[in-house]
Amino acid sequence: MLNADWVLEAGGWAVAGVAAGAALAAWALYRVYHSEGGLRRSGRWALGAVRFATLTVIGVLLLAPLLRQITEEIERPVAVVLVDDSRSMTLDGDSAQVAAALQSWTDGMQAAFEARDVEAAVLRFSGEAVPVAGDLNWSGEETDLGAALEAVKDRFAHRNVKGMVLLSDGRVNRGVDPEYGAEGLAGVPMWTVGVGDTTNRADRWVGEVACNRVAYLGNRFPLEAVVGFRGESPVPVEITVEHAGQIIARETWTPSASESVTRLSWLLDASRVGTQRYEIACAIGSDERVIANNRAVIYVDVLERQKSVAIAARAPHPDLGWLISALAAQEAYDVHVHYERLPHPDWKAHLDEADLIIAHDLNTESAWVEDLVGASAPVWWLGTDAASLQAFSNLSLGASFTSRGMTHRPFGAPTEGFTLFQWPEAAQWAFRLDPPLVAPLGEWELSQAWSPALQVRLGDLVSDTPLMAFRNVAGERRWAFSVGSGYWRWRMSEGLLDEHAPALTAWVTSTIQLLTSRSDVRRFRLNAPMRLASDAPFIASAEVYDAALNPLDGARVEMTLTTPEGNELTGTFIEDGGRYRLDWGRLPAGLYTWEATTSLEGELLTTQGEVAVEASALEYTADRANHGLLLRLAERTGGSFLGSVEDVAPEALVDALIEQRGAQPLRYEEVQLRDAVELPWLLWLLVGLLAVEWVFRRRTVGY
Repeated sequence: MLNADWVLEAGGWAVAGVAAGAALAAWALYRVYHSEGGLRRSGRWALGAVRFATLTVIGVLLLAPLLRQITEEIERPVAVVLVDDSRSMTLDGDSAQVAAALQSWTDGMQAAFEARDVEAAVLRFSGEAVPVAGDLNWSGEETDLGAALEAVKDRFAHRNVKGMVLLSDGRVNRGVDPEYGAEGLAGVPMWTVGVGDTTNRADRWVGEVACNRVAYLGNRFPLEAVVGFRGESPVPVEITVEHAGQIIARETWTPSASESVTRLSWLLDASRVGTQRYEIACAIGSDERVIANNRAVIYVDVLERQKSVAIAARAPHPDLGWLISALAAQEAYDVHVHYERLPHPDWKAHLDEADLIIAHDLNTESAWVEDLVGASAPVWWLGTDAASLQAFSNLSLGASFTSRGMTHRPFGAPTEGFTLFQWPEAAQWAFRLDPPLVAPLGEWELSQAWSPALQVRLGDLVSDTPLMAFRNVAGERRWAFSVGSGYWRWRMSEGLLDEHAPALTAWVTSTIQLLTSRSDVRRFRLNAPMRLASDAPFIASAEVYDAALNPLDGARVEMTLTTPEGNELTGTFIEDGGRYRLDWGRLPAGLYTWEATTSLEGELLTTQGEVAVEASALEYTADRANHGLLLRLAERTGGSFLGSVEDVAPEALVDALIEQRGAQPLRYEEVQLRDAVELPWLLWLLVGLLAVEWVFRRRTVGY
C-alpha cells in the first residue's frame, strides 16, 4: 500500500508570496497584449492562467518542497516445520509404510498452517536445513541437528516466526550438541514430535572399521572392526571378512552380556594391485529387525611400491619435524632424512633412488646443491632466509629473488586461478586464522613457467609476492619453492580446531602428488576422484589439447560408467571455461569403473579408471530413538514435546501453537523523501505549459 503527500518547510505565506508574484507577472504581460490588441479577452485570461500556473510551480520548486511516500508492507506469520530426512527415520517397521505415513503427516501439517493463514516453511535436514522440493525420501547419510538449527536461525532472522515444529527420531550423529544450537532460537518456541521406537531391540552390528587405506603388493596390513551385540541373552556371533567374492577370514565371538561390544582384528594379505573391496559382516540373528548395520565395506588402495622421499637439510628445524610427521602419517612414502652437518653414507644412494627431493635451508655455500641439480627427481625447495633463496635463484630456473636485507611477517592466501591442484574448502579460513611466517623481504621475478600457489597476505591485502610456486612444464623436471619459516605454527594453530589439520595436510599431500606424478604430455586427460562418500557427488573433469598442447574447445567427450551390478551408464561432458565437466550426482555405495573417450583428428582417445563410493553406517549405529533429546529441546525454547507422531494430529498441533503464540501479521512502514525537482513528470509538465503558451502567443500576437 502506497500513500503520498507533500512536505514544505516554508510557511504558507511564502507560497502566497510566490503565487502573488506569479499573478503580477502574468497580469503585466497580458496587459501589454491587451493594449496592443491581437488577443480576445478569453484568450488573455487562458494564457495568463497558463503563465500564472507555470511561474507558481517554478517558484514553489525554489522553496525545495519534498514528496513524502509511505509504503506499507504486511508480513504473514511464519511457522518453521523442520523434518529429519535421514535414513534412521524409517528403520523401525516397514520402511515404505513409515515413509508414506511421515510424508502424509508432513503434508497435513503444511495444509493445517495454510488453512489458518500462517505460512508453513517446510525444511528437511540431515546436515544443513534446506527447503523441501517435492516429496521427502529419507536418504540422508547422517544427522546433524545442530547445523540444521543454525541454518534456521540464519534463514529466519528478523522474520515474523511464531514457532517451530521439529519432526525427528533424535538420533544425532554429527556436529555440535543441538541443545547448544537451540539457545540461539530465543523467543521461538519449538514443538517437537518423536519418530521411532525408544525401547531396546535385538541387534547385531558392525561399527567403526579401521585399516590402512594404502597397502603394498605382497605385504600384510591390519584390519580392525568394532562389533556389537544386543539381545535377551548372549549367543555366539560369526563375523566374516570377504574379498573378491571369497571369505578370507572368519571368527566367532561370544558376547559376555546381553549388551556387549568388542574389537576384532585381522592381518590380511595385499595380493592384488588396485582398489580392493573388503566387506566385514556379522551373521543375522532371527530376532533382528534392522539388518542394514550387519555389514560394512571398506576400500584399500594396493600399490606396487612406496614412493621414496629424500630430505636434504642443513640442520634440524621445527618445520622439518612437522613435515616429516605429515609424510610419516601417509604410508605411501618412504622418507629418508639427511643433514648436511651430519653426513650419512647412504646420501648419494637415497638421492639417486628418490622420487622426490625436499631441500630445506640450503644456501650458496652448501655442497649438496650441486648434487641436487645433478639428480633427476623433482625438487621442493624450502627457503627460510635470503641466503637460501639466493642459492635457489642461482639455479637459473626462471625464478629470481632480490633481497632487501630485512625480514617481515606475512600471512598466506591461496592464489586465485591456481589450477594445478584444488585447495580444500577449509583452506580459505585456515590460512586466515594461521599465525604469520617469518620470511625475507624482497622482490621476485618469475617466468611464465611458474604458477604461484600461495601469495603474501598482509591484513586484508593480498600482494603478488609468492609464498609458494610450481614450475610444471610438460616433459621437464618439476620444481617447487616455498618461502619463510614457521609452518609448524600453522600446524599447531589448525590442530587446535581439528587434530587432522585438513587444510595443511591437503596442501602437503597435493604438493607431493603433483611433484611426483608423471609429466603428462597426453592430449586427452581426465581427472576424477578415486574414492568418495555416498553423500558426495561424483564429478569428473577433462582436458583436451591440440598438437601444440594448447587447450582445445568444441571437443565431444563422453564417459561410460559401469555400476557394481554391471550396468552401463553413458554421460556427455559439458564445456566449462576451457575444461569439460560431467556431474553424475550421488551414487550408491560400490566400486565403479569408467571409460572416457574423445575423438581428435580422426583418432579415438580413451582413458579408464575406477571410483570407490563408500557408504556411511552412521544412521544404523544408534540403538534406539532418542525422544529425551526432543523433550529437552522443547523445554529449552518454551515449547513442548507432544509425543510420538502416531499420537499427534497436525491440526491439534497447529491449534496449540496459534493459541500460545497467536497468528498476527506484522505491518512495516517505509517512509521515503524525494526532492520535487527529481520528479521527471513535473519537469515535462512545466515544459508542456511553456510550450502551449508560446505556441498560442506566437500564432495570435506574433511574438
